[in-house]
Amino acid sequence: MALIPLTALALQYGISLAIVVAAYRSLERRRVSYWWWGPIYALVGCGAIVGGFFGSLFTYEVSPTMRFMGFPIPFGCLVLEEIHDGSLRWVDYISPFAPMIAIGNMLTFAALAIIPVWIMCMIRVPLAEATDVGTRAAE
Repeated sequence: MALIPLTALALQYGISLAIVVAAYRSLERRRVSYWWWGPIYALVGCGAIVGGFFGSLFTYEVSPTMRFMGFPIPFGCLVLEEIHDGSLRWVDYISPFAPMIAIGNMLTFAALAIIPVWIMCMIRVPLAEATDVGTRAAE
């Protein structure tokens, strides 16, 4: 039963971390200055803050009787149920993986936030000259 949420969570963590690692390695290969690293770090921070809001505080209505909590992967849902005296109340159903899902949502937004600067850097900054220390020592 827990295999589907764990698979979605593993994909979310894997793709987000792959974006962050690829951006970091690309910027390292290009030997960019702090003028490029500053916006990257600022966007990662802003993306984590936005992801913290959407990942843990954001609630959206799927139907008149159901709401999901968390975005892009919801960690719980609220269902409008009728209780024995005829009144209605919202009952929450929270996943046992809620903290991991919220952190994964933060990581996703942080990774997506750096993509525009990363693409701009790949367009504007050429690759640095590769130096092989081993070949020069043999000469």
